[in-house]
Amino acid sequence: MKRNQFETNLMNSIKKQNGGEIADERQKLYNMSALVCGLTAGLALDIVMITYHFVIRNIEGTYPYIAQILIIAIFFCLASRRNADITLPKTIFGKPLNADKTVSGFFKRLIWYAADAVSFTVFLIALDAYTEGKISGSFISDGIISFVVFALYNIVFCEFRVHRYRKYTAKLARKKTT
Repeated sequence: MKRNQFETNLMNSIKKQNGGEIADERQKLYNMSALVCGLTAGLALDIVMITYHFVIRNIEGTYPYIAQILIIAIFFCLASRRNADITLPKTIFGKPLNADKTVSGFFKRLIWYAADAVSFTVFLIALDAYTEGKISGSFISDGIISFVVFALYNIVFCEFRVHRYRKYTAKLARKKTT
């Protein structure tokens, strides 16, 4: 289904629901706040259940809740990607990154990527030690693998965002000069 056809069908269904009129800003704000309240309640329940299963050491019981949070995050990211605003790139923890195209700018970003990777690695190792009840022999190898995976993830996705931001600012600069 083409985008225009999808939008037309969506607008027609909204008009049918509202007696032939499109919803105004107040109705949209009300609907959005209702969705946010429902999402917040669902996420709070997920966090409570994850904590409960974590405390009773039933880690396998947390998987459906973690999967649900990940699915919500993925669809939230996909929906926000449709937004045309491109902001200054940030790390996973929200630290704004320097978008310079210099080698020193890249190495500054690498330091933040490594800091994020170390944080995630420490969290996963602590979680593993908690679930096992002891520190196992694979502690160092698991830590190295986790660090490499998280560092590569940060480098690939954050550098993509930096590149997209540079492209966006260059496009704005071209529009300004014309």
